[in-house]
Amino acid sequence: SNAAIPSLDKECSAIQYAAWVARFERWQLACKISDKNVENRILEAIPNSVADQIVVSLVGNEDKAALMERIKEVMVKKRSTILYRSDFHKLNQNRGELPERFAARIRQSAPPCQFVTDSGSAEYGPDLMSSVFILGLSDSYTREKLFQLRPEEGKTTVSFDVLISAAIAI
Repeated sequence: SNAAIPSLDKECSAIQYAAWVARFERWQLACKISDKNVENRILEAIPNSVADQIVVSLVGNEDKAALMERIKEVMVKKRSTILYRSDFHKLNQNRGELPERFAARIRQSAPPCQFVTDSGSAEYGPDLMSSVFILGLSDSYTREKLFQLRPEEGKTTVSFDVLISAAIAI
């Protein structure tokens, strides 16, 4: 097949790398190329500076999984959880962005933050997602309407999914 190989950017996050791997796997399936035949093509899909770093340390018998692991080590920016959390708390709805899309960005940003309570449970994350969603909305009318919603019995915040549904309905 003449399908173009999905190329990888010089700088990428863990999420961008995972998306690239998924695109690369789909490309491999669409072109009907086996893992053995795709090993050389992997190096074509990454930036030259990264390929140069990886090729120097290759033995020559690496399989596809080993090459992908080396690429990930070189490509994916190593960030602390604190930086992910800082970016998460800065999220705001972009101008003209639908509430569903804003909620999707929040969902995508939450996992690397590793939000947990002192007891080790992940109950802390959904409450923060709800807060960031309401406070980050650009429409003050919708924000005020969402502030009026009451949380379920025994909860301190309204469920994230309930907030999104209410924002869409408003």
